[in-house]
Amino acid sequence: MINIIIVDDEELSLNAMARFITHIRKDTNISGLFKNVHDAIEFLKDNPVDIVISDIRMPTASGIDLAKYIRENFPSIRVVFASAYSDFEYAQQAISLGVVQYLVKPVDVNELSSMLEKLITDINKEREGLLKKQKEEDNYNNLLLWAKTDMYVDLLAGLLSDDTEISKRAMHIGLSQEAQKTCHAVVMVRCKEMLPPDYSKDEYYQMVSDLFRDFKGIDDFIVLSKKESDVTLVLRFSPHFVLETAKLHLKNECSRVLGASSGNSALELVTETAFFCSSLVELTGYKDAVNNSLLLQMKFRDLASSIFAGEHTKVKDIFNSILCYAYTLNLEQSKKLMLELFTNLQKNFELSDMNTEILFNEQSIMHCNDIKKLSETVEQVLEKIISFRKLSSVGLEALTIEKAKDYIKSHYMYDLTLEEIAGQVNLSSFYFSKFFKSETGETLTEYITSVRISKAIQMFKERKYKLYEISEKCGYKSRKYFSHSFKQFTGYTPSEYQRIININTEE
Repeated sequence: MINIIIVDDEELSLNAMARFITHIRKDTNISGLFKNVHDAIEFLKDNPVDIVISDIRMPTASGIDLAKYIRENFPSIRVVFASAYSDFEYAQQAISLGVVQYLVKPVDVNELSSMLEKLITDINKEREGLLKKQKEEDNYNNLLLWAKTDMYVDLLAGLLSDDTEISKRAMHIGLSQEAQKTCHAVVMVRCKEMLPPDYSKDEYYQMVSDLFRDFKGIDDFIVLSKKESDVTLVLRFSPHFVLETAKLHLKNECSRVLGASSGNSALELVTETAFFCSSLVELTGYKDAVNNSLLLQMKFRDLASSIFAGEHTKVKDIFNSILCYAYTLNLEQSKKLMLELFTNLQKNFELSDMNTEILFNEQSIMHCNDIKKLSETVEQVLEKIISFRKLSSVGLEALTIEKAKDYIKSHYMYDLTLEEIAGQVNLSSFYFSKFFKSETGETLTEYITSVRISKAIQMFKERKYKLYEISEKCGYKSRKYFSHSFKQFTGYTPSEYQRIININTEE
């Protein structure tokens, strides 16, 4: 549709022109009729217009003034003058201002029709050209995004390691030598809680992208992966940042942007910087860093499980293997690793009534000025934790199981894994599985099923939901598997159970 406005201080001419155009061109929309230039300009500021048909001589401001404004602010709009004054002076000014047609009043309908045909044909051709250009730009941007993502994925996976090849691929996606030498960070974003059932994942991913566009000092970012509420991105900082200032800046920006967003949304986001480096090439070290990090997290949980189970020989073996890795690092890195380890272990006793603050003192580790002193200190801390476990054993097992059950009860509608639940109580999945069975008399899978089916029974009794809705709301993506689990638990299929409820309700 072609949007047209008409400007004329003579109401008779204004309405007649509008009727003519509406009658002869069904592909036009008269979106505004104005008796003065000021009102027309105010309309143009907020509304799309393709053609302006204006008288020349009007009170306060002329059609010439309007044409000047349009030429300076909306050069794509076609301007047509329609006036009883056909002198050469106005015609010259009209041409200089890019006015495409000059009609003499009273306007001839055939002349108006011919003029509109030419203008609308030109506008449609221009629109087609712009649309084609936009599609080409979109295709190029999509290919560029794919190439960027592909390069960063290869870098982080260790598939791209040659410096020359890295530089070559970076240049192909428009990264200058200066940009390649800037700081990069791999950041993970996740919801503090699970996504609400009515919250679209696409909306969530879009929200995360929009938030990172608000980060200052970030020249570019690429979304590497999306998994449930976890989003992993690689950020490229502005060239003026060095590593330490980039780290501090990112921390401040996360606080500023994500902190502000949590006040406007039901979702509270947390970030974790998985890797920081001074240049594009250094991203090749990400794979080893992640592998070491995952391995250490597994060892931390194995150690916690062994302490929890009272397996002292295994505790010593696992702790010694962690120490061996710590000795390959410099002193500061070793101290940070030990702090992370003992902070992790401390979580296992937070459910206890005993004061966990006495387990270890951060300063006692940070003040160690050599590896030997650090080794002696952490050995003492470990012995204290083992002793603490013996003193706090009464009721701790039940509280740990209760915490796991509470997590299941509040997350039964999502995909739940053994690793995820074990992580909530800071135990290894292997140990937690056996521990749960020994404490409750049922497997973790059996307990999750009982929670889900109990909730399904409650929803059936409410008689507000359809079968497929109950299946989805109870965490089952497959209705067939839901029916199988429901019959195993109740002895009835969901359909049979619905009929029984309906009969009992009618009686």
